[in-house]
Amino acid sequence: MSLFVPFTIFLGSKENSVSIKISGEKGTLAIISAYSFPAKNITPILQEIKETPMNISNEQALAGADLNAHKRRWGYATVDNRGIYLIESSPLTQYTRRRANLLSS
Repeated sequence: MSLFVPFTIFLGSKENSVSIKISGEKGTLAIISAYSFPAKNITPILQEIKETPMNISNEQALAGADLNAHKRRWGYATVDNRGIYLIESSPLTQYTRRRANLLSS
C-alpha cells in the first residue's frame, strides 16, 4: 500500500482574488477566492474570477467570493444593486450559465 501525500500549489493572486490547487487521492481541485469592499466597483473583481478558470485545465473548480452584495435569497432583509447585478446581469452569471449549459448537454 502506497502512502499518498496531498499537496497544495499556489496558482497566483490578483488585486482582489487568489487561487490555489489542492491535489488529493481523488483528483485535483482548484479554489478561487475573492473579496470586494462594499464601496468598490465589483465588475473588475467579477472579471478576475471569470478569467481565472481559463488558466485551469480540466480540474474541478470551486469559486467563492464575498462581494458585499445583498439579495433576499441569500438571507438578507434587503436587496441592493450589487445583489441584483450579480443575479441578473453580471458577466460571471452569464459565464456560469453558459458553462452549465455546455456541461449538461
